[in-house]
Amino acid sequence: MSSTRAKPDVPHPTFRDRHEAGQPMTASPGHHHRDPDIPVRFHWHTIAWIAATVVATYILLPQIGQLGQTIRTLGDAQWQWLAGALAMSAMTYATAALAVKGASPRPLPFARTMNAQLATSFANLLMPYGVGGTAVNERYLERCGLTRATAVATVALTVTAGVMLHLIELACAGVWLGRTRLLLTAALPSGWTLLIGFVAVMTALGVAVVLMLRRPAWLTEIRTTLGAMAGILRQPSRAAMLIGGQVGTNIAYIAALGFSVHAFGGHASVALVAVVFLGGAALGAASPTPSGLGVVEAALVTGLIVGGVPSAPAVAGVLAYRLATFWIPAAAGSISLKSLQHQRSL
Repeated sequence: MSSTRAKPDVPHPTFRDRHEAGQPMTASPGHHHRDPDIPVRFHWHTIAWIAATVVATYILLPQIGQLGQTIRTLGDAQWQWLAGALAMSAMTYATAALAVKGASPRPLPFARTMNAQLATSFANLLMPYGVGGTAVNERYLERCGLTRATAVATVALTVTAGVMLHLIELACAGVWLGRTRLLLTAALPSGWTLLIGFVAVMTALGVAVVLMLRRPAWLTEIRTTLGAMAGILRQPSRAAMLIGGQVGTNIAYIAALGFSVHAFGGHASVALVAVVFLGGAALGAASPTPSGLGVVEAALVTGLIVGGVPSAPAVAGVLAYRLATFWIPAAAGSISLKSLQHQRSL
C-alpha cells in the first residue's frame, strides 16, 4: 500500500478488454463521456467528521502517552531526522508516479504524473477509501488520452498490484520480526485497551461498509485485473516500473516512520517499523475515515509500544510522521490540484 495515503476502492464501471497491451488507447471519434467527479469542496459533514477525528487523535493520544512527557519529547526533537522524514515523504510521490507509468499502456510525463499523485493527497482528505484520489487519477489519465474504460483499468491495476505487494511485504516482515521473538514478551501499558478497541471497531466498520457496497463487482474486477497483470508481466519495463514503484513507496514510508521515531529518541528495529507501518496502513485503508485518520495513528502508536518503544517517543514520532506524510502533502496537494486544473490536465 502506498502508505498512509489510503488505497482507493476502485469504482464502477469495471474495466474492459481494451486494456490489453498493444491496442490503441485514444478515444474514438465522437466518443463522449462524463468525466469522473473530483471532490474539491469541503461540506459541513466532512469538516465535522475530520474535526472529530483530529480531536480524538491529536489530543487523546498524547494524553495516553503522558502529555507532559510527550511535550518534553517534542522539545528535544532532532530536526535532521525530521527533515529526512520529509524527504522520504516526497520520495513516495515520485515512486507512486513510477507505478502509474508502469500500469498505463500509454507513456505519461513523469513530472506531471508526480504532481497528480500529490493532488490525490488532498482529494483523499475529503473522502474515505481513497475515492477522491481514484477520481483524480482517472481524470488525469483521461486527459492524457486514455479512454474512460482504460483509465479505470489502469487505476484498478495500480491498486491491485499495490494490495498484493503490500500483503506479501507484510507477511515477509512479520516472519522477519517473528524470528526476533520481540512481540512474544511485549505487553501494552495499562490504559491502552481502549485504543486497541477503537482500532478494531473502526476497522470492522470500514470492512462492513466495503462489503455492502462493493461485493457484487468483486469477482468481475478480480478476474479482469489479474488478466491485465498477466499482460504487464510480459512487458519487463512496465512490470519493473509498476512493481518497483509500489515497493519503493512502501520503503520510503517505512523510512519516514523510522526517522520520525528516531528524531524523538525512540529506537526500533527495521523489522518492527516495517510491520507496524504495513499493518497500520492496512487497517487505515479499511477504515471509514478519510485516509484512515485516527485509525492509522492509533495502530502505529500501539504497534510501536508493543514492540518496546517508550510511549512518549512513539506518540511524538507518529504525530510527526503523519504531519510529514499526510497533513503537509495534503496542503501541497490542494495547490497541485488547482494547478493541474488550470493546465486542463484534470
